[in-house]
Amino acid sequence: MYDTFRFKFLPYTQIISFIINFLKKCELSIVSCRSLQLNHWYIVAHFNLLIDLIATTTFIIEITRKEISSAFKI
Repeated sequence: MYDTFRFKFLPYTQIISFIINFLKKCELSIVSCRSLQLNHWYIVAHFNLLIDLIATTTFIIEITRKEISSAFKI
């Protein structure tokens, strides 16, 4: 029963860890923005955050799609 529980809720724990890591990176980029006064590192940091956001969103959409399709299987 534990394996079933762990397997069923594993994607949600991955989503939560992605969100937490993304928020940590946002906090780091805000701090670096203040210290570097908007130079090119600020743009690079935010470009990396954008890539992470797209990857996380894609992952969430994929898991949601799988959950919905498995719910409607007969």
